[in-house]
Amino acid sequence: MVRRFMTAIFVATILLAVAAAGSMAQAQKHDGKKGAGNMCKGMMCMMGGGAMKGPEHMAAMQAARVAYLKTALGITEAQMPVWNAYVEALKANQGKMKGMMKGKKDATAIEKMDARIARTKAKLANLEAMKPATEALYNALDAEQKKKADAVLVRRRGMM
Repeated sequence: MVRRFMTAIFVATILLAVAAAGSMAQAQKHDGKKGAGNMCKGMMCMMGGGAMKGPEHMAAMQAARVAYLKTALGITEAQMPVWNAYVEALKANQGKMKGMMKGKKDATAIEKMDARIARTKAKLANLEAMKPATEALYNALDAEQKKKADAVLVRRRGMM
């Protein structure tokens, strides 16, 4: 079990490193500058600002997270139907949030507030939409898997 967990950590680390390298290269390509400023922008992506780097980066981050969760939870063959339903729900929610990430740079304070309210409502709707798939997955886990799920399944910023 420990070996499986360590393998998941290794795979997730590799995928995150690849995503970070792509983010930094993308940031340098946009500015044409090198240095700490761009590196910091690239690292912002690693620190939770993934939406700033485009759909390819978001997809890579999601794939890394899914691979990590599957291995960390030790999903068995018998649990694959509920796992696959959970992953499909994650993908559907990811697609819903894509349009919410863009904002006008010259927006007024009120427009920015309205946009933030809309994003918050969308996040709530996504969490509510994820609950049935998450609950089905959780109910299919054994006691040991549930302990792991309690620690890794839902992050502070929401699902995934």
